[in-house]
Amino acid sequence: MKNEASVPKPERDANAPALLDARAAAAYLAVNIETLYRLARAGELPHTRVGRALRFRLVDLERYLEEQTSAYWKQLDERGQATRGEAKGADE
Repeated sequence: MKNEASVPKPERDANAPALLDARAAAAYLAVNIETLYRLARAGELPHTRVGRALRFRLVDLERYLEEQTSAYWKQLDERGQATRGEAKGADE
């Protein structure tokens, strides 16, 4: 019997984007639904409309998170503070 932890996850079909409704997208980003709508209105979060409802592609949400994380760590580097993987005072 194989160890289940060593079984690779199936790859997502790149031609079939996963769409999330606004509630699911807000939950995925761990934000209030009003925050999600504000980000979409401001053009910060890519979305599409299906009738009156907003839909979000999972890949766009993942990209948004990566961009936000990168910007955060970049700001820390510019201020000369500890970067990811480094502890403050490691050189002291």
